[in-house]
Amino acid sequence: MHLPVTAALLIGQGVAAAAPALPAPESACIAEAMRAADHLGAGFWPGWSTAPFAVLLVTDSVEFLLTHPAPSPEFVPTGERFREAPVHCRPRVFPVGLQATMPAVGGVPTIVIGTLANTGLSPAEWTVTLLHEHFHQVQMGAPDYFAGVEALGLSGGDPSGRWMLDYPFPYADARVAAALAAYQLALGAALVAPDVPAALAACAEARAALYALLAPPDARYLALQLWQEGFARYIEHRALHHLARQGWQ
Repeated sequence: MHLPVTAALLIGQGVAAAAPALPAPESACIAEAMRAADHLGAGFWPGWSTAPFAVLLVTDSVEFLLTHPAPSPEFVPTGERFREAPVHCRPRVFPVGLQATMPAVGGVPTIVIGTLANTGLSPAEWTVTLLHEHFHQVQMGAPDYFAGVEALGLSGGDPSGRWMLDYPFPYADARVAAALAAYQLALGAALVAPDVPAALAACAEARAALYALLAPPDARYLALQLWQEGFARYIEHRALHHLARQGWQ
């Protein structure tokens, strides 16, 4: 990895005056996402307003840390401020296209996200992704979250949470893919079914067929992802619905 000269001076000598600048497009999107989160308010979801909205923006050579309550020592201030808090940076560590939330800095659940160009997202999609990831920060703020996840026995000793992204779930298994698709169809049909008990029974049958194909660790991983990612995806839609209903602009 090769850093620009200014960034290398910054990291090597702690000279804030030589710091790289926070990219303006991503800075605007982060500000918009945080403004939307503020507008939704504490009543939107338990813990929504108290979970730290810490963001690590990953550029090609430098990572910028924003609104983090306790930056770790390898970060140095850039001299900029964001939402009245100092911006910090370090040489890039994470992949440039990453979109995830994990205790990446100082044990604090932090949104780690690449730039607009490196994630391939539009500004609107990128902004909504931040709200999605902020809900993961809410989830991780539960007192039993990390202990519960570790109890699944899937991490392999990785405390960072990266194992969730790299877990070898059998997505390529044709039988698993077909069973997962059937479960999805059953769940979708249940939303509009006139006979609710029958629809729920069909969902339970499809779910049992899917889980019967999975090894116990894979079943535990799927259950975690259905809860963790399923709720976060729901929050995306619920947040946009609330904002639209409230006339937010």
